[in-house]
Amino acid sequence: DTLASVWMALSTQGATRHSLLINLGGGIVEYVILEIKTLLKNTNMNIQEIAIRTNFANQSSLGRFFRKHTGMSLSQYRMSHLG
Repeated sequence: DTLASVWMALSTQGATRHSLLINLGGGIVEYVILEIKTLLKNTNMNIQEIAIRTNFANQSSLGRFFRKHTGMSLSQYRMSHLG
């Protein structure tokens, strides 16, 4: 909830906050990817549950985001970190 609130607040500030948003954007993306990786590795949550937990509209959006930033699908990542 906090991450989504910060992102929404920054994204609604307009062009005057554009550079701040760009600077923080990378850190936010890294944080979200880390959270997704942690949920994939350390929980039995399914992809839909992870999408809801990380404030994605659906599992397709989550999957595209994750692949764009990691080069792996969600299932590939989870399978590579089992046991």
